[in-house]
Amino acid sequence: MVKTHSIHKTIVALLVLASSFRPTAATVQTPSVVVSYRAPSSFVVHEPVLVMFTIDNQMSEPISFDVGYNRIASFAVSVTRPDGTVVQPPAPLPKNGVLRHGRFSLGAGTVYSQQLLLTEWLPLELPGLYQVQLALTTPIRTRGSVLNVSSAGVVRFNIVERDEGRLNETCRRLADVVTGSQVSEEYLDAARALSYVNDPLGVRYMRAVLMKTDRVDSIILEGLSRINTPDARAVLAEMAQGQDSDRSSIARSMLLMSSRKK
Repeated sequence: MVKTHSIHKTIVALLVLASSFRPTAATVQTPSVVVSYRAPSSFVVHEPVLVMFTIDNQMSEPISFDVGYNRIASFAVSVTRPDGTVVQPPAPLPKNGVLRHGRFSLGAGTVYSQQLLLTEWLPLELPGLYQVQLALTTPIRTRGSVLNVSSAGVVRFNIVERDEGRLNETCRRLADVVTGSQVSEEYLDAARALSYVNDPLGVRYMRAVLMKTDRVDSIILEGLSRINTPDARAVLAEMAQGQDSDRSSIARSMLLMSSRKK
């Protein structure tokens, strides 16, 4: 009888020990959808400020979402500048260029990423620390329901004094993508970023791009009109005199817009 009782106690002890290794509800991880925003820690004055937006679908079914007109209209942006002022600019609506849809379906276990060019929302040229709050304002859905997913995030970065070497490297890299990439998303994003480099270096690289390709004419020529410095207008005037009728027509239109801004 004693022996049986001892065996019974041993079995109970083993069962208690085994139960301690079972996962509890608090430790079980379920698949989800993760939205994130990432940016470098610093940019130099006149360098395009780029943020990487990512949706990671860790679920076992597809999801859908809409980033809006030209892939930026569904984002809300709030910028706290180094002097403490807060600006909430509306999403920009470019007058020219390739306009892209923003609706996507994302398969199970896959990731969607795109660049957000914050410089497109507003100039970011005051040196110092910036805090930027971003959020996707449209819902993320499965086939049957709206997901309770946080689509907001914060990035912080410093704008430091103009560094010609770093700015030149950034412009060169963007120009190389514009002229060398065969992926339309890549060269269109690079062209738009380059078109916002409001600097003599940027204008120089924009002209170099125009000398090599015509596939981003509307983006680059609009950028030169927006910059509207004497060297930018000189490039527009040069393009307006060229043999390419489509390019010269756009350049003349942009040059006219520039003259009205002066």
